[in-house]
Amino acid sequence: MPRNPHAVLPKDGRTFRGRLRKPFDKLGRPNRMGAPRKIDLEELEKVAALICTRQELAHHFGVSIDTLDLPLYSETIAKGESKGKQSLRRLQWKTAMAGNPNMQIFLGKVLLRQRENDPENVRPSDIRELDVRTENAELAPPDED
Repeated sequence: MPRNPHAVLPKDGRTFRGRLRKPFDKLGRPNRMGAPRKIDLEELEKVAALICTRQELAHHFGVSIDTLDLPLYSETIAKGESKGKQSLRRLQWKTAMAGNPNMQIFLGKVLLRQRENDPENVRPSDIRELDVRTENAELAPPDED
């Protein structure tokens, strides 16, 4: 009885390099030897533009991750991912230019490496000014309303 009841067994006498091909590998998966399945490069690029993982791409196209590592496919995936990142960056830029302060802050942090409370950008004169303001605030009488 096969380990996987849904597996397609090879016909008797089917060989690979002179040896009888085993219907299953050590993990019980169907042993499908042969040329990798052809993938439509345009569709691969479109799906890769969604910044999918290799595993998600492999499941979508019904191939192994090793197949996607072939130079033809890996170049197409890189091109699609690049287009996806460009589209996302374009949308973020449009949102920031439309006046969204959250997106402006985000892009400032990411692209300009700005940080809140950055100790490298604090000048000594700023520290002295804060000290003076703090001392004056402590000496000033409370407001009476």
